Amino acid sequence: MMNKHALVAGLALLWFPITSIAATLAVLPGATPGAPVLVLSRPFGPSAESLVATAGGYLIDQGAPPFGVVATSPSASFSSRLKASGALMVLDAALLPGFMCGANA
Repeated sequence: MMNKHALVAGLALLWFPITSIAATLAVLPGATPGAPVLVLSRPFGPSAESLVATAGGYLIDQGAPPFGVVATSPSASFSSRLKASGALMVLDAALLPGFMCGANA
């Protein structure tokens, strides 16, 4: 039978990584209308490029981001259309470090 201390330790080992990931995601910069965005697609869904095309935006050549694409659109509803099309995350590329976007937008 598992004792109470082992159970608490096990729960703490699960709790800390989950809250750390949630806190990190909460402080990532959301998309600003009209600003370049970093579009991250789901691993087994449509590509980020196709999501941008579906949402009516266009790609910005920023170098090769390690994941996703940098895109923009003059439409204020671009980021919401990207999310509706299935984008995993839409982040403000101008506020992200250069290594995430290839270069700062």
